[in-house]
Amino acid sequence: YWWDALSFKNMFYTNTPQSVIKQRCEQTLDLANENADITYFAADNRWSYNHSIWSNDPVMQPDQINKVVALGDSLSDTGNIFNASQWRFPNPNSWF
Repeated sequence: YWWDALSFKNMFYTNTPQSVIKQRCEQTLDLANENADITYFAADNRWSYNHSIWSNDPVMQPDQINKVVALGDSLSDTGNIFNASQWRFPNPNSWF
């Protein structure tokens, strides 16, 4: 777990694979619908914002891309730029 002393910029790290985290969420919710879209985040206090959970990679990796971090448009951004900019970007007045 990493945090910024001046603002709510947090990152949560784990050695647990994303597939196991998703499975635990499904079990907790008692979810039997394979088409359900589950999005999970981490929090460290009751006023928390949505922070992604980053799974650490094993030291030995196959020769291929296994992770993409997107900072950009609303289609590819998963909240990274919104949290990093302290909720000032993108400008909410520009939304339709």
